[in-house]
Amino acid sequence: MPKNHYFGYNSLSEQRLIEDLVVEAISIYGVNAYWLPRKGTTDKLYGESTDRYFDEAYVLPFYVATAEGWGGERDIITRFGLEVRETLTLNLARRDFDNLLSEQIHLGASRSRPLEGDLIYFDLTTPNTSSQRQGTFMEINFVEHESIFYQVGNLQMYEIRCEDFRYSQERFSTGIVNIDQSFNAITSKVNFTGDAMPDSDIADNQTIETDGGTVLDLSEDSPFGEYN
Repeated sequence: MPKNHYFGYNSLSEQRLIEDLVVEAISIYGVNAYWLPRKGTTDKLYGESTDRYFDEAYVLPFYVATAEGWGGERDIITRFGLEVRETLTLNLARRDFDNLLSEQIHLGASRSRPLEGDLIYFDLTTPNTSSQRQGTFMEINFVEHESIFYQVGNLQMYEIRCEDFRYSQERFSTGIVNIDQSFNAITSKVNFTGDAMPDSDIADNQTIETDGGTVLDLSEDSPFGEYN
């Protein structure tokens, strides 16, 4: 039996109906969280940012697809000690993100969707209380831009896969107090020294850099080092 011809695959009205339902469902069952676009200089050799910083934060509604709990390997004991490997899957309506780009025109010049390396911050603090709960940072690992594969001929949402964010001396200056002060206990111990590796009593950056200079010889005559 052929497909019912009363329901078109590329009907604009049906696409808008599905999109309206997706946006409404996320606004009802979702949660508000801050999206922090990653900025910084990208190392062209290794393909990673060498000086990541976050100076903007925008509230967006997300639907938590893994509502039954954290995914991933959770808390595990390795030879390096206790590691937290928690993952989370979120859904974000394309229309909500496109509306944000239309309001923040400067963002549209560098991105058309959330990118890997961006952060999602869930503010768990309770206003006007003495609660000691802190917010949770999740780092975006992958964005599936073809989630719910072309329903009625269109795409309505992003599926965002995140994992627990591991702080590595990134800078935060978003203007949101709970975000900017989350790592104060760590950043107050770090001395940023321009192009050099930051000195810190919680890391051995300067020691590694100094000792590495005595081992590696990057001169023109010996680009790979000299060993007896």
